[in-house]
Amino acid sequence: MADQTSKDIIIELLDTMDFDGDKDAFAYELLTITRKQALLNLITSLPTEKRLEFENAIKNDDGFDEKSIFKVISEEEYLKEYQHVLGNNIKLFFQDVLPTLPEEKQESIKKRLVSFSQKNFMPPAAE
Repeated sequence: MADQTSKDIIIELLDTMDFDGDKDAFAYELLTITRKQALLNLITSLPTEKRLEFENAIKNDDGFDEKSIFKVISEEEYLKEYQHVLGNNIKLFFQDVLPTLPEEKQESIKKRLVSFSQKNFMPPAAE
């Protein structure tokens, strides 16, 4: 079985809850927010001038080369923060959604969330 990406996991969770919207668009939006949030979290430790430069570029999407951050922050640090932020974002989403679902769907999603929380997932490649 191929390794799952964070996008695969989100789509699987949406399938489990019978999400009837555009799953790809939802996953893309959630992962975009997660990626930016993880980067912003890490950037706060940079010197003020450099930090403001990266923050503005990320917020405005004005030609910011995401990989340039790895000159000052390791990819390992980023991946760890990305996984932390993604876990929190998924948890927050399902805190609101779970009570609205039938019991069997709630249990199925809870089991998947536990399984996913025990794995490390790579961010999807930038599109």
